[in-house]
Amino acid sequence: MKRIIVALVAPMVLILATITPAMSEESPTIDLQANELLQQMSDFLSTQEHFTFHSENSNDELQASGQLIQYARGVDVAVKRPDKMAAEVNGDLRTMKFYFNGDKVVLHDVVLKFYAELVVPPTLEKALPFAAENFSLDAPLAQFVYPRPYDYLIKGVTEGRYLGIHRVLGIPCHHLAFRTAEVDWQIWIDAGDQPLPRKFVSTEKRVTGAPQFTALLTNWNLDPSLDDKTFRFKKPEGVVQIDFLPAPGLTLP
Repeated sequence: MKRIIVALVAPMVLILATITPAMSEESPTIDLQANELLQQMSDFLSTQEHFTFHSENSNDELQASGQLIQYARGVDVAVKRPDKMAAEVNGDLRTMKFYFNGDKVVLHDVVLKFYAELVVPPTLEKALPFAAENFSLDAPLAQFVYPRPYDYLIKGVTEGRYLGIHRVLGIPCHHLAFRTAEVDWQIWIDAGDQPLPRKFVSTEKRVTGAPQFTALLTNWNLDPSLDDKTFRFKKPEGVVQIDFLPAPGLTLP
């Protein structure tokens, strides 16, 4: 079994805007309204037992020449709490599928015809951090899949502001802006009866060129018909299994 999973894992990290800010010793300055709206969005998502959504993502990649090149991908996500998630990614650089069925995470590169599986803790709340911390594997748009998105998003935030009502694809949204030591990020939350995230932008301000990630989240379905087959990987003919490698600097027993 070949240990070449790096070819799979690295692109997956770019599928979502992963916020891993450095913690600040300064007291955060967060506008009360911005904080409350972010908490409301988190509380609303936390009450949803199952849901699906689509996201049109773009991210900047810094070239050796110093130029930023933007690549795009569409991501379809299905969640069934507490222990199931699936995502399909169709992009300029990769076409991939991600599965979590309560005991294993499976990553399938459709074009390269590889897949890898990883035994993880039995809930989304524990499985996703385990995969990220131990194998540098981030699930697509995980910040909106976690049981309490607020806890994940607010880590390291030093400043938060409410910018008013601005539209995303014609939908009036509360526009919020937050800062951490390493990343500036913005979120647009539906101003209607359902405070769903509609847009997310992050900027890596300490990286040359300040590359950005943008996600437009659409087609929310809070009552989808999902069965267990949605979250289980069925090995296609001709697909080869490979191994996940531990994160750099990590030695696993």
